[in-house]
Amino acid sequence: MIPPIGGDTLFSDNYRAYESLSPAFRDMINGLKATHSAAFAYSPKGVLAKQEKSKTRTMKILYSEEADKIQLHPLVRTHPGSGRKAIYVNPVYTTGIGGMSKEESFVILSFLFQILAKEEFIYRHHWQENMLLMWDNRCCNHLEEGGYDGHRRLMHRTTVLGEEPKHN
Repeated sequence: MIPPIGGDTLFSDNYRAYESLSPAFRDMINGLKATHSAAFAYSPKGVLAKQEKSKTRTMKILYSEEADKIQLHPLVRTHPGSGRKAIYVNPVYTTGIGGMSKEESFVILSFLFQILAKEEFIYRHHWQENMLLMWDNRCCNHLEEGGYDGHRRLMHRTTVLGEEPKHN
């Protein structure tokens, strides 16, 4: 069920965003490890749990203490199929950079989040009834835009488990 307004999904092209960086900046971030956690969104104390309690969420979310775990992944990920490098951070899940202070991490991550949000790297998908879309989370980020308050948006999603990111 597609709402008559809003509900688009935005995708960032993390390959092209990485390739837009200067060679010096790419050299600096290659080999760095980013800390990732799902706590902000999916822990029992996370923002989505709070929204569900206030009945503003329409999607059923399963919350877990597992979401509080920290995972270390490469900040730049080489795609196993294409061999291309992509920025592998996300403003919801990436919490820092291994070996750096919070302040240092914040500066670098904020810059990368700004790059990923540049219009030139964004694809806006406008949904239609019975549409199927596939994307690869190894080289893009996605965000449901909202803007359909008062209307129903019913989507079905299947996620395929992938390999663990290899550290460069």
